[in-house]
Amino acid sequence: MLSKKNITQKELKDIANEIQIVKELDHPNIVKMYEEYEDHKYLYIVTEIIEGGELFDELIRRKKFTEKDCGCIIRQLLEALTYCHAKNIVHKDLKPENILLEKKKDIKTIKLIDFGTAQRFSKDKKMTNIIGTPYYVAPEVLKGSYDEKCDVWSAGVIMFILLSGTPPFNGAEDTEITNAVAKGKFTFKPAKWKGVSDEAKDLINKMLVLDTEQRISTQDALDHDWFAKIKDGTLDSKKLSGAMKDLKGFKAQSKMEQAALGYIVTHLATLDDTKDLDDAFKSIDTNHDGKLQLDEFIKGCNKVFPEMSEDEAREVFRKADMDGSGSIDYSEWIQATVDKKKLLSDKNLSNAFNAFDENGDGTIEVNEIKKILGRGKNINEDVWKQVINDADENNDGKIDFEEFKHMMSKFIE
Repeated sequence: MLSKKNITQKELKDIANEIQIVKELDHPNIVKMYEEYEDHKYLYIVTEIIEGGELFDELIRRKKFTEKDCGCIIRQLLEALTYCHAKNIVHKDLKPENILLEKKKDIKTIKLIDFGTAQRFSKDKKMTNIIGTPYYVAPEVLKGSYDEKCDVWSAGVIMFILLSGTPPFNGAEDTEITNAVAKGKFTFKPAKWKGVSDEAKDLINKMLVLDTEQRISTQDALDHDWFAKIKDGTLDSKKLSGAMKDLKGFKAQSKMEQAALGYIVTHLATLDDTKDLDDAFKSIDTNHDGKLQLDEFIKGCNKVFPEMSEDEAREVFRKADMDGSGSIDYSEWIQATVDKKKLLSDKNLSNAFNAFDENGDGTIEVNEIKKILGRGKNINEDVWKQVINDADENNDGKIDFEEFKHMMSKFIE
């Protein structure tokens, strides 16, 4: 909740920009934003709960990270950035304060936040507004002509700090720091870098390159030998097999089923419910763009079910691609692979039903469905009626809780 009284017009603009961008993003390492509301006094923004605090605080506690732990963090950060860049979105203010831990002292799942200064970019046009935090800002940003690789530089600075406990570019005040950044010269001082592998230093050298044409991309950085050396990103084959088995049996025939399951997964699934599924998703997403293309999916199926024909794999893919976009988004993957028996408890079903039943009269009606599913969409009235009819067993034009519960039971038959 933010008081409008204490917010400048620029801050309001940044918040509106952040809301617009983050609501489009669907990635396991980017904060989820559910809703936004406002009245004449306040802005209300509803996001997922993240309890672990800032990466900055964990860095202060540890002083520096092992290569394996640093790799776990940097891999997730690069995956989030690769996803953003594939959608032509650049963050522009990467720093440990804008990376949260899902659980305290646990770096297995990080969440990238604060997209207030993020921007949509075009490949044929440089960005010009000068913004960022002195320690982490890229030198080309200071010059007012840059592209999405400014995020790579910032990620490289973060990696440097996590491994050594010190910044590559330092100074007594902001001007000295930015002058050092502009020169782009740094060293791996033996006292701070003793025991750190050459592969780690090589990746940093490729990220902190002044010439953006020569600077590595986030996608190529993820394929660097360092990640293989520290064995980060490996996946237990049993986890992938379990996820793919659940995916094969998935079915959500109606829009109402999809919406209800989507709500439960998004709002009520815990980290323990989804962690292995996150890892399985990333193991199939070989180009790191945060969604599964058909060719990636078929290769994933071949790993686990070599006996499955390509036509069968295509049909499984089609069912999981619920919005018909031609790829399986992260949320679609989780909905299709999560343990339905555990997730669709009476308590969770009741919470989901109550969310749809906004007026609290014990039934879900057409106008309530439209409000939840129809934001920003121009959909024919007959479609909304069909959504209700799919689950309306007594034909009274509404869905009561028993009908809702019976509809959702199809997922665990």
